[in-house]
This record gives sequence, C-alpha cells and structure tokens, in this order.
Amino acid sequence: MSLLRQSLLAACSALVLTGSRFAFTAILARRLSVEVFGKFAYAQWLIDITFLVCALGATGAVSRYAAEFSNVPKKLQGFIRQWRFWALGLPLLGGVVALFSARVSGFVLDSGTSLMLVLWGAAAGITAMHTAALSGMQRFDLIFRSNIFLATTMLIGAAVLPFDADASMMLFGLMTFASALGAVPGVFATWRIKSDIGAVLDASTWRAIRKYALNMWIVALLWSLLWSRGELPIVKASLGDTGVASYVAILTLFGGAIQGVMLGVSAVAPQLTRLWGEGRKQEAVALARDVMDIQLLVCGAAAATLVFLGPELLTLAFGSQYRMHAGALAMLSLGLISMVVANQNHLLQVATNGSFSRNSLVAGLFVLMGSAIVLTYFFGLEGAAAARACSMILLAGIAIYRTFQKWGRDSVSLLNITAVFLPVLLGVFVSIRLLSVHLGLRILFLSLTLGSYAFSVRDTTGNRKLIIMLRMMAAKLHAVSARN
Repeated sequence: MSLLRQSLLAACSALVLTGSRFAFTAILARRLSVEVFGKFAYAQWLIDITFLVCALGATGAVSRYAAEFSNVPKKLQGFIRQWRFWALGLPLLGGVVALFSARVSGFVLDSGTSLMLVLWGAAAGITAMHTAALSGMQRFDLIFRSNIFLATTMLIGAAVLPFDADASMMLFGLMTFASALGAVPGVFATWRIKSDIGAVLDASTWRAIRKYALNMWIVALLWSLLWSRGELPIVKASLGDTGVASYVAILTLFGGAIQGVMLGVSAVAPQLTRLWGEGRKQEAVALARDVMDIQLLVCGAAAATLVFLGPELLTLAFGSQYRMHAGALAMLSLGLISMVVANQNHLLQVATNGSFSRNSLVAGLFVLMGSAIVLTYFFGLEGAAAARACSMILLAGIAIYRTFQKWGRDSVSLLNITAVFLPVLLGVFVSIRLLSVHLGLRILFLSLTLGSYAFSVRDTTGNRKLIIMLRMMAAKLHAVSARN
C-alpha cells in the first residue's frame, strides 16, 4: 500500500474519530447539566490516564516493532505471540485501577455503575492496544473500520438514550459497548498472525524491546499529562465540576483542531520508522522536514481560526453559556503550532530509543504543573490555558534544538516557523480585545493572517509551499481523470 493511500486512510480514520468525539461531547454538553457533564468528562480522563499507567509501554512497543519486523515474519510472529497476553491482561488491570481512582477522587458509585466503569476501562484499553498494533502493521483500513464502529455507537447512544438526573451508569455502559465494538477489527487482525512456537526472538532483541517499552511507558504517561488533560485535577480543585465542564469544552475544540492538523501524519510515522530501520536516515530526515512545512500551513490556519472565531465556535458546539471562555481558547491555540515538530519528535524518539521523549516530557511536565497551579489560581481558565500553551511551545523548542544538533539546520526551517507563529501570537493579543467586536472585522483579520502564511512558508528551494501543494493536487486529479 502506497504512502499516499495510507495517509488518506489515516486521515479519514482520524477525521471520523475526531469528528465523532467532538459531536459526542457537544451532544452531551447540551443534554446534561454542567455538573453531570463535568463529572463524566473527569471519569473519561481517569479511564485514559489509568490505562496509560497500566499499559507498561505495550502500545508503543507494538506500534514500533510490528512495523520494524514487518519484513521478517519469524520475528513478527515471535513478538506478537508474547504481546497478546499483555494486550488483554493490562487493560483489565486498567479498568480496576480506574474504579479505585474514581473512589479516591470522591465519586459515589453503586455496584452496577462500578462494574460498568471497570468494563469501560478494560474495553477502551483493549481497543487502544489493538489500534496501536494495526498502526504498526500499517492496516489503516482496519483502523478506519474500527473508528466507524466506535463513532456510530457513541453518537446513536448519545442522541437517543434517555438520560436521567445521574446518567453515569448509562453513559459508562454506552462507552463500554462502543469500545468493545471498536476493538473487533484489531483483535481479529492480530490473532490471525501465526503463532509459530519456533518463532522466538533472541535475548538481546527482547532486552531492546523491554527498554523501548519502558521508555515509551514513561513517555506515554508524561505525554498524556502534558499534551492531553493533565491539568484537569488542578482545574477541578480550583474551579469545581463547573470549571471542569467549561475547560473540557475548550479542550475539546482544541483537541479537535489538533486531530485535524495531524490528519494523515500518523501514516508517516511508520514510514519514517521503516526508512530508519533500513539505514536510509537522511531520507527520513528529509521526509520529516517536507511534512513539517505542510503542517505549518495547516496548523497556522487552524490556530488562527480558533483565535478569531472562538466565540462563534464555542456557541455553535456547546451553547451560549460557553461563549465567555473564548479568550482561554485563543490563549490555548498558541500550542497548536508546536504540533509541527511531530515527525522530528518521532525520529528523535527512534534514534535515542525513546530517551529523548522521556527526558523532554519530564521537563515540560514540571513547567505545566507548576505554572498551572499558580496561573489557574490567579486567572482561572485563562491561566490554565496559558500554562498548557507555554508548556507545548517549550517542548517544541527543545525538539527543534535537538534536531539542529543531530541533523543540521536544513532539517527544520526556523524562518517558516517564525512566519507562522508570530501572526498567531499577535492575533491572540488582538482577538482578546476584539472578541466583542463585529464578526466581519475578525474575519478580515483572519483572512490577512492566512494570506501571510500562503506568501511566507517556503520549501528548501525557496518556492512557496502552498503553490507546490496545489500543483501536486492538480497533477493527481489530472492523472485520475486521465485513467477514467
């Protein structure tokens, strides 16, 4: 399967998952009270974080080595045979830990709701395990199918189920059923791989795998705390369930934008891993740079849209009661630009066997938690958003510096990054003063910002990246029409 087709399937898959989660959150925000919605959002965060605690790096290991061993069947069989046990046992442990964490957090749950929470945690973990395996196997067609199952079930349930005053048990049951359906394609695909008893990896290979898994376990935990919703307990402690609900609404829009700008990039990571494993390291670095320039255009456009149209987007998605938090959304949008170094992060992760990601995330986590405690206390949601944005920018800066050190200045374009970041930073200061100004004026500022990106972002030869992209798309469409 070609990289272009993999990228398209990965993009469609991410679009389905992101769109459905966004719609699901929007439906619940409108159907539930703010307090109940905040309680469910916090439970969802607990499910995610407890699985990562219990996963022990198994997802990161399978996504790498299923790709790296793809051309060596005996190694792949030996690896998958050992991985299967962990892929089922660890998610169940995660569900039990999620229940314990909920009770420690002050949740009052009856026996039926407690059981549903455990089953939700186990089902969600099994889905995550097997999605990682499918990514390593480059079966993005099956990931797309899995996300269709998950999305359809969540949206139908959110729209038609009769939620009562405390809808916890029904919501947990819905998420359990949806996650179980989403796991089906991955479970069948991995269990069809032959389990030849003679396919055994040598001791040195297993030591390397265990070391990588340990690093990826630490990285995944730190990544979730830093790049996802790690400051949510701080928001809950300072602002209560109402603050959690408002912040989750902001993060949902922000997270949807992140997923949108990362469309197709998940298909690039296995390709980078394969090139690196084959010794074609300069090709991998060049591909990462090329994709980064494209991402700059997309990330800049998404960030500017959130900055200038935040009030309308929050009102449209979650209702007018969330419009007042557009300033926090604008502040948070600065962090979107940091996503452009995703492929450089991946190469550094592979090149250092995961130690770079671990060390940089530790630094970023200290900055996030320390600043979030102080800024949330004094500035509320805007402070929490500023803490997250600054932490993400810090991590991107570290990745750029290390990329320069290892592969030279041509591996990243600082000029392109500056040309995209500065207009967004200016837009944040302008928009905070213009949030109550007529929509037409804000659209004008947005148009000027997007125009500056189209003019300033260039490739290594000095040509405008947007023009190159449009020519490539036109050539592809012409080729397709000629074949038809």
